[in-house]
Amino acid sequence: MKDPIDTLSRDAFTETFKAATSVKLATRQWQVLLMLCDGYTSAEIGDQLGISPRTVDGTRKELHHIAGVDNRVMLVRWAIRNGLVQA
Repeated sequence: MKDPIDTLSRDAFTETFKAATSVKLATRQWQVLLMLCDGYTSAEIGDQLGISPRTVDGTRKELHHIAGVDNRVMLVRWAIRNGLVQA
């Protein structure tokens, strides 16, 4: 899988996607959302971002609440439909 953090610096990475939408997410939420959409596991995301898998899971649950969805598949679908990621 490609590494979105390697593609752009973290700040540029975050600002690019914040500018693309009116959805208000914290930097960490953006990072986790984009990596989830790329198919990374919680452990892989944690390794890449230097946080624990439990922190990733907590952030994912926050994203589920924001999106009004119950699972990862629906979260990815929500992100695509809202133009946050490309299919």
